[in-house]
Amino acid sequence: MKPRFLIRQHRQIARLLSEVSADEGVSEALRLRLVEELSNHLAAELDVLYPALYRTGGLAVQPEVEQLLHARQLLVTLADGPGDPQALRRCLADLEALFCRHVDAQEKVLFPTCVERLDDSTFRQILEDVAVLSFRLAASSRMRALRLDRREHALS
Repeated sequence: MKPRFLIRQHRQIARLLSEVSADEGVSEALRLRLVEELSNHLAAELDVLYPALYRTGGLAVQPEVEQLLHARQLLVTLADGPGDPQALRRCLADLEALFCRHVDAQEKVLFPTCVERLDDSTFRQILEDVAVLSFRLAASSRMRALRLDRREHALS
């Protein structure tokens, strides 16, 4: 079984990282979209995927968890905004490199290990739980953005 949902998210976030990195001025909308999508992805993996893999398969996930926690710190810097353009570029480069390592670790090592060590229904259930949380987080983010848009519109 392939974790298609997570692989699709990886490709989407990698494209977005490339777009933001290529954007000379790093537009606020694009930067915030990256922060939102990557934050949601990290939350689903940190809150559901890794705890479940540790619990059900006894998989050693601590190095991956530490990597994602570092990515979360970089996202805070990215979310804070432009500030020093050089610092923002360094942050983006670090985040892009870290995300690339994350994708490689999951797709080349972790996911094949899961297929090998977990029974199909257990792995499928974990992936469904990850997808459910991802959709909930995305919906919540969009609702929050809509409420902010309405408030700003009402004030103008």
